[in-house]
Amino acid sequence: CTSPRVYDLSAEVDGTYTFLVRAVDPAGNQSGAPSSTYVFDRSVPAIPTIDSGPGVAGSNPNPSWSFSSSEAGVTFECRLDRGATPISGWGACTSPRSYNLTGEIDGTYRFSVRAINAAMTASQAATDDYILDRSAPAAPSIDSSPASPSSSRFPSWSFSGEAGASFECRLERGATVVS
Repeated sequence: CTSPRVYDLSAEVDGTYTFLVRAVDPAGNQSGAPSSTYVFDRSVPAIPTIDSGPGVAGSNPNPSWSFSSSEAGVTFECRLDRGATPISGWGACTSPRSYNLTGEIDGTYRFSVRAINAAMTASQAATDDYILDRSAPAAPSIDSSPASPSSSRFPSWSFSGEAGASFECRLERGATVVS
């Protein structure tokens, strides 16, 4: 054979292969045969599990995700994108993985994590979306009020506001909070 020696393992099974080489001189004398092992591994690791995340939406500019794999011996790579814009490209990571989005705009961020086995084969990515929303909602509008003055002991107000918002109500009498 000549150096380099390439073998086609396309039709072979995964496993450990041992390469041996020896020298033969013109008189037919043979040297010892040093060896080198090669682990042929085409397996793809299982998709990691995202164990926890920051939730669907929030105002926290430091979201964090925890993740794991059912396979021993894998490492992980993580990525964060906002739409088609990469915020942090694929890179080695450990669980939990946090990102600082203080200087980023509000929007939907996609966290991705993939497992990497010893053969450097990557799994498919597990993903989780986080909507960063630091904008205050528009003030609600008071749609109806009770007649005033009135003797009703059960005054009622109707109001509406931004879709998805929750509301907090308070009733005051002067500087005293009634309810």
